[in-house]
Amino acid sequence: MRYLGCVALSATCMLAMTAGAKPPQQAEPVTDAATQAKMKLQQQLLEKAGLVGDEGAAPGGFALRGPCPNTAVRTPALGIIDNSTVFDTMSTAGDPLSNVKVELNILHTWQGDVTVSLRHEASGTEVTLINRPGNPQSTFGFSNDNYGDNGSGIPFVLDDSAATTYDVPQVAAPGITNVTGSWLPDDPFFQTLAAFNGLTANTTWTLSVTDSAGGDIGTVVRWAICSDNALGTSQLSATGTAAPPAVVSGDNVVLNVQVTPAVAPPSTGITVVADLSQIGGSASQSFTDMGGNLFSHTQMVSAPFGAYSLPFTATDAEARFVAGNIAVTVVPSNDNCPGEVVTAPSNTFGTTNGTTPSGNVLCGVNSRDVFYNFTPTVSGEYTIDTCGTTWDTRLSVFTDCPAASMVGCNDDACGLQSRLILNLDANTTYYIRVSAFALAGGGDFVLNISAPPIPTGGCCIAGVCSVSTEADCNNAGGDYLGDNTGCPSANFTASSSPNLPILDNSTATTDIVIAAGETITDLDVGLFITHTFQGDVSVALEHVDTGTFVTLISRPGQPQTTFGFGNDNYGDAGTNTPFVLDDSAAMVYDVPNVAAPGINNVSGSWLPDTGPLSAFNGLNSAGTWRLHVSDSAAGDIGTLTFWGLIVNGGGGSNPCDDVGTCPADWDGNNTVEVNDIFAFLGDWFASIPAATNFGGTPGVPAIFAYLTAWFAHGIGPC
Repeated sequence: MRYLGCVALSATCMLAMTAGAKPPQQAEPVTDAATQAKMKLQQQLLEKAGLVGDEGAAPGGFALRGPCPNTAVRTPALGIIDNSTVFDTMSTAGDPLSNVKVELNILHTWQGDVTVSLRHEASGTEVTLINRPGNPQSTFGFSNDNYGDNGSGIPFVLDDSAATTYDVPQVAAPGITNVTGSWLPDDPFFQTLAAFNGLTANTTWTLSVTDSAGGDIGTVVRWAICSDNALGTSQLSATGTAAPPAVVSGDNVVLNVQVTPAVAPPSTGITVVADLSQIGGSASQSFTDMGGNLFSHTQMVSAPFGAYSLPFTATDAEARFVAGNIAVTVVPSNDNCPGEVVTAPSNTFGTTNGTTPSGNVLCGVNSRDVFYNFTPTVSGEYTIDTCGTTWDTRLSVFTDCPAASMVGCNDDACGLQSRLILNLDANTTYYIRVSAFALAGGGDFVLNISAPPIPTGGCCIAGVCSVSTEADCNNAGGDYLGDNTGCPSANFTASSSPNLPILDNSTATTDIVIAAGETITDLDVGLFITHTFQGDVSVALEHVDTGTFVTLISRPGQPQTTFGFGNDNYGDAGTNTPFVLDDSAAMVYDVPNVAAPGINNVSGSWLPDTGPLSAFNGLNSAGTWRLHVSDSAAGDIGTLTFWGLIVNGGGGSNPCDDVGTCPADWDGNNTVEVNDIFAFLGDWFASIPAATNFGGTPGVPAIFAYLTAWFAHGIGPC
């Protein structure tokens, strides 16, 4: 949100803005507009003719512009912060000032936020150079970016000989991007740079930069003062920079120190020495003189990620010196796309500490971020989240790098953390960006990626059914009945083993289709659910063809206890006993019949929680039956592993009864014979999984399981 400051360019308003910060400006007499226009025209004609007068020769004391051979420069890389004022200083020495110009290179994404002034500390004279151009005519001023073309280094110049100020009405909103050229100072008191003429150059200058609104920040890259007369510094000054400023450990960084020599007397024999021990270099590293008072050294970085300030000292032969620091940030290897490789399922610990914003704003703000690249091995539904992290995250997924084509974005899903559930294609690389909700956010986090569950189904081995993956079934020498087929007992009319994830604060559904049905006089439902907090769970059954709907489980123990029963699971997997909903049961699985925290692995028969299953009586059992499974709280998730319907007492058959298996025929010649025993033992000793896991009994018991099947069949054709 932007905040409005003064909206009128009045002396009262401007003094109120600067009260208590710096001494007031020294105002010059105001010249009427006609006289100013006449003087500017006269000045321009003289310059075009190459006739440049002496200081003060033009009417009204206007300084006529000539060449500017003497410049003092600062490159502070000074951050500009919302709703605040920052300062940078520079000391100069030399002859009295003449025909002062000011050059600026400022990065900022909203020109109309910015006010810049220059103060001559020896006299207290201050001139406003830039004054929120476009404001108050448009509420927030010019919205275009930057003063000066920072790519080419061409500055934005303040010059009394320019034709106009950079402001309305001469320039229309939204302004000029990367504006360069010469412009008049935009001083609310009509002060010009001529106010500095004749003052001593032996002074400290203070550049003040104010950002008067929220939402956009920037950097003072460079500023310079130019005078016709000699201008220099009585002391050395130096600025250190790193290229790139953020570097991965193991890569090279170029460290530069730009020195401004002293004058009176001029500096000679300048040297630069830096302590690079923090990033794996020498504690007294000499830099190479590259010419133009630029000193440089290339260093391979060897340091943990973090921000480092590397001290340096520049010294001249006249025993004058200046100390400074070079800022280097060592970032994680996944600071930029494509980032670190991750797989699924996985839980990867990471951090955004010490990272740099990538510039991506497709999912939130341009905050500190890191990247991961992920290539699924199978197509399906993947869950990617930062649940368990302590700060406010944003999560986004892209199909390209740099990240431009976004396939998913989430802010808050599990509290302030993020979750995406996406259908991803096998052998396609996706780029995952973890970032902060706010510019200043971030820290350590965990990135969780869950793979689609591997489908399971019934597996028949020697006439016995068990649930397994197809690969495990084949390795055990069994016959796989198909995905989600399950192993219903004889009384289940129809069943499914969907391994359906139950996620926090969401509802999942799964269907059973009965092709040929009968009129229902009694219906029971059996369930196996793994879940670490029973009180989170609600389950309902729907006959889709008729819309009939009955709630089976309704968060047992809640609201009597805030989150309901805290014990685990519905159905006892150890004894293969399901949790059954049956109108003939004695009670509901809920308070007051059952006390908190409930029964672990609860099984047996229970009444439906809020409605009888007799609501389905009279319907035909054919059609689509849909189970709705909901999780209504955070922190615990689970899986629906199995569910089935028992219509009118069931009467289904063993699914393995009709499977023409012949597991004893180990050599595959359709005949059971003694050679099959030797073939099996050969595979067992060779650690072939189909042998070592025969009958689902790994190790030595697999041999006895096979021999049992062999003797049960006997010698003869399959």
